[in-house]
Amino acid sequence: MRENTVTNNTTASPASSAARRATHLWTVTGIGLLLYIVLHVLATLLKGVPAEFAGLEDAAMWVWTIALGIAFLPTLLSTLGQSRATAWIVFVLGILTVVLAALLGYQYGIRAGAGYLALTVAVFVLLPAGFALVSTLRWARGR
Repeated sequence: MRENTVTNNTTASPASSAARRATHLWTVTGIGLLLYIVLHVLATLLKGVPAEFAGLEDAAMWVWTIALGIAFLPTLLSTLGQSRATAWIVFVLGILTVVLAALLGYQYGIRAGAGYLALTVAVFVLLPAGFALVSTLRWARGR
């Protein structure tokens, strides 16, 4: 007797579901970094920039622009590829994103005395980035 089996062609492979999960988490991280940058700019505008920090603020805005661009690279790469090599590239770029966000966020929060900005970077960027890094590492290892 022949068994009736139904195959579902829409079932995603483990690699594609892991890539999709990593994509979602990196998107949340990028949006969190964008929200932090908006708060950073608003805090700077409302507080004013002291004369001794005027040049540093211009440089910081350029670095934040670069960091935001780097933050969305893991999202784009995890959307485009599903291989393990892509996962490792996403993982390395993700670590770079986390390091840049942490250093810049805490540096500004401590220097300007704006502890709420340091907390914002931890909640909006580092927390989702931690989950994204774990998800990307699982994808890269093939689990």
